[in-house]
Amino acid sequence: MLIGGDRTRRHGPARIVFDSQVCRPSARPLIGAGVELHSMPTSRVEQASPRVNCTPIHPGHGPCPCPRPDARRNFGRPAASSKLLLVTGRKRVTKKPDKSNKRSYASAEDRRRKRFLMIVVWVVVFAMVGGLGLATVFTLLLGGDDEALPETTTSTRPLAELCPRPETPPTPRDVPARDPVTIEIDLAVAYHVTMATSCGTMEFDLLPGSSPTDVSNFVALSKEGFYNGLTFHRIIEDFMIQGGDPIGADPLRAGGGDPGYSYTGEVPPAPTNAPVYKIGDLAMANSGDSSSNGSQFFIVSGPAGVRLPALYSLFGSMTAGVDVLERIQVTPTNAKGFPEIPVVINSITIAES
Repeated sequence: MLIGGDRTRRHGPARIVFDSQVCRPSARPLIGAGVELHSMPTSRVEQASPRVNCTPIHPGHGPCPCPRPDARRNFGRPAASSKLLLVTGRKRVTKKPDKSNKRSYASAEDRRRKRFLMIVVWVVVFAMVGGLGLATVFTLLLGGDDEALPETTTSTRPLAELCPRPETPPTPRDVPARDPVTIEIDLAVAYHVTMATSCGTMEFDLLPGSSPTDVSNFVALSKEGFYNGLTFHRIIEDFMIQGGDPIGADPLRAGGGDPGYSYTGEVPPAPTNAPVYKIGDLAMANSGDSSSNGSQFFIVSGPAGVRLPALYSLFGSMTAGVDVLERIQVTPTNAKGFPEIPVVINSITIAES
C-alpha cells in the first residue's frame, strides 16, 4: 500500500480507501467501466470494482482514488478526517492508533524528566563545591585568631601510644614569694634523677660540674617535694616538653609561675660548629636570659630543640626513658602547646652515689 494515496488496491474482501486526499471526478469515466459515479447506488459503492478517472484538486499529485458518492458535499474542501478507513461491506471501522506512539511519547517524557533532574543535581553539586571553595578562600585571606579559638593538633601515631588520662585532675598551686632554696653540691658525687610521670618513668644524670647552681636548685626543690603533682604544661612535638610550673594546670596562666623566687644560672659555652643540646637533655626554662631561672625546666625531644641557641642552663642528660619522652611529646595539644590530656609529674627522687 502506498501511503501517499497514489492508487487503491484490493486486499481480500475489503478495499483500502484514503480520505485525506480530496479528488474531483473527471467528466469521463474509464473506458469499459460501464458505470457512472453519480448513478452508482450508495449501498454498493464499497463493493464496486470499476473505478472512474479522477482529477486531483492539486495538479501534479497523480491519480487518486475517487471519493464516495455520499461525500460529494465535501468536494472542494479538505475532508474532516485524515484517518485511514477500513471499509468492509457496509460497516465502517476506524483503525485504532498504534499505541507505540504513546510509549514513545512516554519515553520522551521520561528522558526529559531525567535530564531535568540531572541538571538540578549538577547545579546543587557545583553550588556546594563553589561554597566550600569560597569559604576556604576567605579563611585563608582573613586568617584566624588562635587566642580566641585554639586549634587542636593531633598526632598521627596510634592512640594506644598516647598517655593515659590521670584519675585525679591536677590543680594549680600559687606559691608565695620566698628566698631561693639551695643545697651544697659535692662535685665528687654523682646525682641521679628518677622522674615518675603519668606516662612512665624517665631517668637523668645531673651535671654539677658545668651547672652547679642549677643542679643545687633542682635537687633542693625535688627533695622538698615541690615538683610532685605538677604537670608538663607545654608540649611541642619534635621540639621539647616543658614542666615545673606550679600554676601550669591552669590553661590561662600556664607558663607564668615560679617557686617564689628567681636566680641566675650558668649558661653553656657558645658552640663552635656543633649543637649545644641533644635529645634527652635537661635544661632550665627562662624569660630570655639565665637571670630569670626558677623552677621551670624542659626536656629536648626533637630536632627543633637541638638547634636552640646556647641561652638555657644545661644541667642534666637522659639515661633511660626515651620511649616515655616520645609518648609525652605526641600528646594532643591546642595551638599554644597546652595538652588536652594532662601529663602529671608524680614524683622526682634524687639518688647520690
